[in-house]
Amino acid sequence: MAYTLSSGAPTSKLIIINSEDADDYLDISPSTGEFLTSSFIWNMDVGLTIDNERFDTLLSLNSAVIPRSWWTIRTNVNDECPFWIGNASDPTNAVLTSVIIPGGVYTATSLLDALAKRMAEACATAGFPGVIFSFLYSRVKLMDVFGFKTAGVPPLSANDILVRFDFRTSVSTTTIRKFLGFKQEEQPWFQINNSGLISASRESGLTVTGRDPELNLYLLATNACDMAAVHALYIHCSLAQDNCIDSGNGGYSDIIARCSITTNPGGIVFFQPSDGLAFKAKINISNIKSIRMSITTEDSREKIDLQGLPWQCALQVDLVPKMSVPRSLTRGERQSRRPSQLPIDPNTVARLEKGLPLQQIKNGSLIKNRNKSRSEIIRRSSKGRSKKDRNARSRSSGKAGDETYGPVSASDGIKIGDTGSGTAAGVEG
Repeated sequence: MAYTLSSGAPTSKLIIINSEDADDYLDISPSTGEFLTSSFIWNMDVGLTIDNERFDTLLSLNSAVIPRSWWTIRTNVNDECPFWIGNASDPTNAVLTSVIIPGGVYTATSLLDALAKRMAEACATAGFPGVIFSFLYSRVKLMDVFGFKTAGVPPLSANDILVRFDFRTSVSTTTIRKFLGFKQEEQPWFQINNSGLISASRESGLTVTGRDPELNLYLLATNACDMAAVHALYIHCSLAQDNCIDSGNGGYSDIIARCSITTNPGGIVFFQPSDGLAFKAKINISNIKSIRMSITTEDSREKIDLQGLPWQCALQVDLVPKMSVPRSLTRGERQSRRPSQLPIDPNTVARLEKGLPLQQIKNGSLIKNRNKSRSEIIRRSSKGRSKKDRNARSRSSGKAGDETYGPVSASDGIKIGDTGSGTAAGVEG
C-alpha cells in the first residue's frame, strides 16, 4: 500500500449498503423484465464531508455478500442453439432452424439431454422426423461429443441426415456455444449417411465399452466444456472513477473489486480480503451523498441477474494526512535567505581576551555562537575597508598582503558595534 495511516488522521468510515435500501434500480433483466437488484443507486440521509485540502481519501471494498442465484442458461442472453438440418447426400437442401433452451441451472449432462430432445423436435418440424440424437459428456477429454444413436435400435428411418451448428454472430449473438465447447464463428458438423455410418468435422476417437460403437466417429467439441457460466464477479462503485484499467472496455473503469466464485449454485459468495490486501482507490470527492453500485460478469461486463435476491457490501473510507513536499528555492530566494553579517556586540572583544565562548546579537536576542578565532573576528570586521588601509595594517604586522592581524588593541581603530564603511562585519551563526 502506498499510504500509511497515522494517529493524527480521523477514524476510518464504514459505509454499509444493502441493495434492498436502494432508492432506484437502474437495469432491467432481459430474462424476466424485472429490475435487477445488482444495479442500483442509494442516496445517503447523512452525507460524508471530507477536507480535501488536508487529507487524501482512500476508498476500498471492505466486504460483500452475494447470493449465487444466477442461472447457467439465461433467457435472451445465452439460450439459443442455431443449426442447419438437411440430407448428407445433398447438403444444398439444408434449412436453418434453432432451438431455445429454457433458462435455469444446468450441468453438462442435463444441458446435452435438453439439447438433444429439442433438436429432435426441431428436425421433425423441419421435415426430418425420426432422428435420434446421442449427445454425451466425456470425462476423459472434458469435452462434449455429438452424434446419432445407432446401437440397440432398428435401422434408422432417418438416415442420410446432416446437422451443422452455426455459431456465427451474423446468425445469433445469444448462443450456448460456450457451454458446448465451440468457438465463435465456428460451423462444426456431423452426419449419418444412407448406410448408417456417422462422420464429423472433428471425430472424437473415443471408444467406450457398452456405448454406441459409432462413438469414435462422433463430433468432438473444439474446447473443454465450461458450465461455470460466470468465473468472477466485478463490483463497481461510482466513487472509484479512473482507478482501474479494464481490458473489457480498453480504458478506465469504476471497478473497485474482483470477486472469485468458489461456491456452488444456491450458495453464498463471500468477499472479504485479508487485512491490508484490499485495493484502495484514491478519490477526490469533498462530499459523498449518493453512491451507485453494480455487479457485472467477466464476460462482456453484463449486469448479473440475482433473480430478485438482495446483496450487501461495506465500503471503507480512509483519510490520510497530506504530506507537504518542499519545493526547490529559486536563485533569488536562495540569495535573499543567506545569513546576514551582523555587527560585533560590545562584549565580543572582551570575551575573546578571556577565552570565553562568543555571543552574538541577532534580531534583538542574545544567542550562543560557535567558537571563532580572534583573527577571524578581526578579519571579518575589516571588510569594506580600502585596500590602502588593509596594506597599511599588513605592513605593521610585517607581511604585505596578509590579512592576519596581531593583538587587538584600542589603537586598531575597532569601534564596538561599528561595521565600517562597507558591508557589515560580524560572526556567522
